[in-house]
Amino acid sequence: MSLIGLLVSLFLQCCLGTWLFMVVAFSAGGLANGRTLPAWQTRMLDLSLLAVPASSAVVALGMLALYLAGSPWLSWWWNALPVGVGLVYFLFFGSASRSRTDRHVASSAGRD
Repeated sequence: MSLIGLLVSLFLQCCLGTWLFMVVAFSAGGLANGRTLPAWQTRMLDLSLLAVPASSAVVALGMLALYLAGSPWLSWWWNALPVGVGLVYFLFFGSASRSRTDRHVASSAGRD
């Protein structure tokens, strides 16, 4: 990987980390707003607020360290790691939000 490729990768990882933080913050707020969540799910949301964007920072620092060390392990595939972490977050809490919404809609339809 060239120096220009590394710099572009680092910039995009910073952008991805910021975007992931905003998405996790707003989705976690939406899930926790007005609902009683189990304690483990609240802890997972709190941890996700820091861990999901931090994965992007860890990858950026790791790529920089690998470049400076001249390691053969430096690859473009490192950029996919935070994307995978974000997908795991979306799949886990996306299914939780759909199941809660379905129960809420089903219970409110009977009251009308």
